[in-house]
Amino acid sequence: MKLRQAVVVLLAFSVNLSAQAADHRKLEEGLPVRVQDAYPLEFRALEAQPHMRYEMLPEESQILVINGKLEWGAVRNGQLSLELPVRYEFGEDLHQLHHRG
Repeated sequence: MKLRQAVVVLLAFSVNLSAQAADHRKLEEGLPVRVQDAYPLEFRALEAQPHMRYEMLPEESQILVINGKLEWGAVRNGQLSLELPVRYEFGEDLHQLHHRG
């Protein structure tokens, strides 16, 4: 009986060790890190995700980034997504506008 309990404890401990995640805190610098949904959108569903970021830089310039993302459940268990980032840079004079996108 004790042998059986020892085997069960040993198996439970080994399963617990193998289920631990890799060290995710030590990521290499410069690699992009993204979080994505685990499941695709439902069939024929449509989802829009707007995102906007504004920064004031020390040299009196400003940056406005507008990032729009559109996702469509085009096929069963699959989706298509379109992401369009647009970046506006304002110089010292607010009338100087530089557009990238």
